[in-house]
Amino acid sequence: MLTAIIWATLISTSVPLTWLWRTAETKELTRVAMVVMWGSFVWLLSAVAYAPLVGPHYSEIRLLLINANIAIVVLAAILLISTTSAKIPAVIAGGWLSLGWLYLRAVSFSV
Repeated sequence: MLTAIIWATLISTSVPLTWLWRTAETKELTRVAMVVMWGSFVWLLSAVAYAPLVGPHYSEIRLLLINANIAIVVLAAILLISTTSAKIPAVIAGGWLSLGWLYLRAVSFSV
């Protein structure tokens, strides 16, 4: 049951990302930031399903990649907040996706 709740929470990140994609302007820089967020989302889901995609367990590279993804998502969200009128979807999508990566970070080093 807990696994289903975790997967539902992670997959539901696609809702604010889709909302952001539909409401944001079609500037080139905005699209690049949204593609980066979608790529990070797909990588997050893949990493939860198959953990070695982020690096070996308990390794520095794993921690580095997770932290880099958090930083990239936050920077993309800040860029979207500053360049588009769809500020609420950008905040929700960036925050939710960052929380997903923080969850993976916590789970990766707590076992």
